[in-house]
Amino acid sequence: MKRPIKILIADDNESVRKTLSLALRAEGLDVRTAVDGTDTVGQCTFDRPDVVACDIFMPGKDGLEVLRELRALDPNLKIIMFSGGGPGHLMTPLMMAPHLGADRALEKPFAIEELLEAIREVVEGIRAD
Repeated sequence: MKRPIKILIADDNESVRKTLSLALRAEGLDVRTAVDGTDTVGQCTFDRPDVVACDIFMPGKDGLEVLRELRALDPNLKIIMFSGGGPGHLMTPLMMAPHLGADRALEKPFAIEELLEAIREVVEGIRAD
């Protein structure tokens, strides 16, 4: 029996974390959450997930900094970056994410099905158990 995919959702918005967690758990994934960039890197250091889904705009350590640190920690870690950009923000950081090592980039708001498809795409072929 295969173990569930372990995913870490990183977003400073509690309602986003809760919504994504509930939806992904309902699909059988093992979901953990992180409240900011520092928490994300710390959790990945001690309990490596299969996939990290991380917001770009967070206070303190932003998602692109997290992406660089996670790539240094594990070049094979599957990383999905997402962002809504917010009012007045350009989507440039989200467009840069794949060039900085993200496996996928999603623009908020996205449907749960889009996130599930991105997760399936990035984990395909890495699960031998």
